[in-house]
Order: sequence, then structure tokens, then C-alpha cells
Amino acid sequence: MTRTRWTDGKDPDEISVFKLLERLDRISPDGEMAYSIPQGRGITHRQMFALSNQIACFFRDRGFKANDRVVLLGANSLEYLILYCGVWRYGLTLVTINTEMNAMHLEGILGAVAPRMVLHDRSFDPSPFRGATGDAQWLRFGEWQVDAASAAPDELFALIRTCSET
Repeated sequence: MTRTRWTDGKDPDEISVFKLLERLDRISPDGEMAYSIPQGRGITHRQMFALSNQIACFFRDRGFKANDRVVLLGANSLEYLILYCGVWRYGLTLVTINTEMNAMHLEGILGAVAPRMVLHDRSFDPSPFRGATGDAQWLRFGEWQVDAASAAPDELFALIRTCSET
């Protein structure tokens, strides 16, 4: 295993996602955490750390418990990565489903997973699949830098802005 200043001398397997994000925020807050070429923008360590905390707070405030299942439907994007980090930060079970590859079986997969919440990309039409998840809440996500005043009521990144830090 490679030990680096990013992992504070520990093996990477011994450090949690939260601790790594916290350390990166401390060492290099304005350093770029990730950059999306198709989207033409990136996110800094500080932004990722703050957003993952807000997402964790969002789930805490809604009474989620460790290992509750959250399904993530969407294409690879910065928002997808942010949601990964936030869901893991809180200790939930994240189930990612490729909607293109699994289109014919999506209803059955969602029913078998029995998620508490489904997060989907704006481009995905959830209407044919809502019945497969029982009473799971469905929220959509778009760009993480959404203007909360103009966002739809089910827009995840607008909802997390009202959350206090964990």
C-alpha cells in the first residue's frame, strides 16, 4: 500500500471517506478534487467536504439509519460523485444502477433492492418505475450549484442548502 501525506501516513484502506475528505480540505482546500471534461467544470476539496456534510445532514434530518438503502440513477458526473461521498459519509448503503444497461430489468431491480430513497438525474423519467419502490421517496438532482430560489421542490441540491452541518 502507498502511504502519502493525503492519508496521514496510514494505509488508504484504513482511512474513511469522511476522514480523507476532511484531511484534503485541511491540506489543500482550494485544490481540485475532481474535474469533469464533459461538464467543463470541477469541484474543490473544500466544496466536496462541505457538500458531503450537507448531504449527510439531509439524511440525518429525515431519520435515515445506518445501512438504509439509497438508489442512485444517473450518468457519471460531478453530482454523481458528490452524492456518492455524501451517502457514504452518513453510512447509508448506496446502490447504483446503470439505467441504460438495465432498462429492461429496472423495475424488478428496484423492487428487489427496496430502497428508502431513489435519487435520479434530471434526464431520467421515473414515472414508469415509482410503483416498484413502495413508499420510497424520489428526488431528482441536477447541477450542484443550483439556485435554491428557482429550483423545483424535489431538487436535492436545493434541499440540502437548508441543512445545518453535522
